[in-house]
This record gives sequence, C-alpha cells and structure tokens, in this order.
Amino acid sequence: MYQGLWSNGPKEGLEYPDYTFDEHFGKPISSYLPRQVLYDYLKGEYEEFSSNHSNYAGNSLDSSYINKQNEFKAFNIDSVKILS
Repeated sequence: MYQGLWSNGPKEGLEYPDYTFDEHFGKPISSYLPRQVLYDYLKGEYEEFSSNHSNYAGNSLDSSYINKQNEFKAFNIDSVKILS
C-alpha cells in the first residue's frame, strides 16, 4: 500500500466485533483511517486472535470425503481429527 492511502469506508464497517478500535488504540479515533493506522489495527487483531485461539488454528482436520448434494445446494464433508 502506498503512503498516502486512506480507507474508503468508515472504521465502523471494518471493525471486528470482538476487537474494537477503541480497545486497540485505547481512545476514540476518526472514522476514516490512514493506511498505517488500519494496518496497525489489523496486525493487532491478528496477534490477539492468534494468541487467544492458537488451539483452533492449524491443520488439525483432514478432509477425507466431500460429497456434493442437491445440485450445488449442499455439501457433506467427512473429516477426521488429526492428533499432533
């Protein structure tokens, strides 16, 4: 992203429900954010999510069988938990 880039949507539409801008920055900020501020927020959310949900991330499931049903309306996926 180039230095002068600003988001074209308000922060209220970009905010994660479980990780708010106020929580990240510790104070209210304007609705339209410059590139570096938005990048900092996204990086902070990633670090928060990965530290709190590390047991959910990774390759812990192996898809063994995928079956299309009802002409693209549903899929049946059988998976196996891989213990590591």
